[in-house]
Amino acid sequence: MYAMLKKEFFQYTAYKFMFLMGIYDLFILPCNGMITGLQVIWGEHFCNNPKLYYFAGVIGSDGFYAVGIICIILAFDRFLEMSFPSLARYVFGGVKTYLWLCVPILYQIYVGFQLPHVFNIKIYAMNSDPYHKIPEMENNPKFHFAEFRIFHGLNNGLLIVFLVLFYGGLIIIAKIKTKVYNKPQISKVQRQMTTQALCVCGEMFLAPCLHIFMMFVEFPVFIEIAAHFSWICLHGDTPVIYYFLNKSLRKAVKKMFSPITKKFQRVTPFSTSFSTNNRVEAYKNSSNISVTKNSAAY
Repeated sequence: MYAMLKKEFFQYTAYKFMFLMGIYDLFILPCNGMITGLQVIWGEHFCNNPKLYYFAGVIGSDGFYAVGIICIILAFDRFLEMSFPSLARYVFGGVKTYLWLCVPILYQIYVGFQLPHVFNIKIYAMNSDPYHKIPEMENNPKFHFAEFRIFHGLNNGLLIVFLVLFYGGLIIIAKIKTKVYNKPQISKVQRQMTTQALCVCGEMFLAPCLHIFMMFVEFPVFIEIAAHFSWICLHGDTPVIYYFLNKSLRKAVKKMFSPITKKFQRVTPFSTSFSTNNRVEAYKNSSNISVTKNSAAY
């Protein structure tokens, strides 16, 4: 993320959106990965620590909604940049980029007043009812009501539709430009940013699909676990995608850590030679002592 702040990257709109997505990931992962993992290890239900698990659910759920909006905006940006560059500069150019960055934040504030998903150790996944599958406690009207299910389903459904629409349209228009109009291919930078955005937002397709079906269909536990794992991967493997798919970003990261690696390389040979010299000196001293003893014996 620090490397993204360099001018060579941050001048592009896509990197601004991906940087904001990284900030959200830093807050979401401890809530939907670490806290939930400890909850399973300790075997604690929601009622053992309701405040902690409630706010972990709020941060995780609201962050997921915000990242979903960022993915839609990022897909829209890539679609315009690759298809209608002049329109893209008008829509996302200058200060307008930062206005677009406010959209997921405002949406997150709005959904913060909706009922969040809370982790349930019975199914090892998030659920709108924290007492799901607990006899005589599930279907509590304070947690389990139809309005939230409709809201969550619409959010995930529209997210999938927009991602398919923008990236599908991007692929179709790119093919038309190269095949029909014989226009030159896209630049290397555009290709890299589009590939990264497609991989990051492509993961956003799987997790919402599984969670939509989970709200209306009872799945085996391993499907519930897979859905939650896909949610963790959605926020956890983004840096891996950036590192391996972007050569320029990879070079910038290596350059950042080069002083540390060089310092380590300077220290290691010295310590090795120092220990070797000590062994040699010790051997010489022991040899001199043995010679002196032999001379004294004669």
